[in-house]
Amino acid sequence: YTKIPYGIRWQSPSPAAFRLANLHCHSQASGGSLMPEDLLAWHLQKGYTVVAITDSNKTYPGVRGVAAAQSLQLPVVVVPGEE
Repeated sequence: YTKIPYGIRWQSPSPAAFRLANLHCHSQASGGSLMPEDLLAWHLQKGYTVVAITDSNKTYPGVRGVAAAQSLQLPVVVVPGEE
């Protein structure tokens, strides 16, 4: 059984006159299938420029995502959150 992230077929038109944002997603820390760094790469591939990592009862995945975006100079705004 392979988990496929929701919205895998969606891609933002390029260049879009809007910012595509996902304000609720989970990493492997609470039911998701990707590590925070991979989660950001997946969203960037789909055209997202804002990603909120909102794992259940945990904030460290979002903080890890912020650090990854900064160190890799990714063109994405990461919002750490908690569900």
